[in-house]
Amino acid sequence: MDGPAVDLRGMTPLSPVGRLAATVDRLSREVRAAQAEAEGRALVELAKGILVARLGCGPAQAARQLAELAEQSRVTPLE
Repeated sequence: MDGPAVDLRGMTPLSPVGRLAATVDRLSREVRAAQAEAEGRALVELAKGILVARLGCGPAQAARQLAELAEQSRVTPLE
């Protein structure tokens, strides 16, 4: 081990309960980030599906079109 865990301010060692609480907090943030990422991927897939239907192209071409449009607009495909 690297020594006792330290709170976010770096001042006092955390108790086992404090370390557990910090771990729960970190994991909760990771879960929220993973959920947001999954929702973003689903939205991009929906956009690709709309392009496939409207442009009559395949999914790969729709993905390229979406990436091109995002690049031209200087935004991410999700935006």
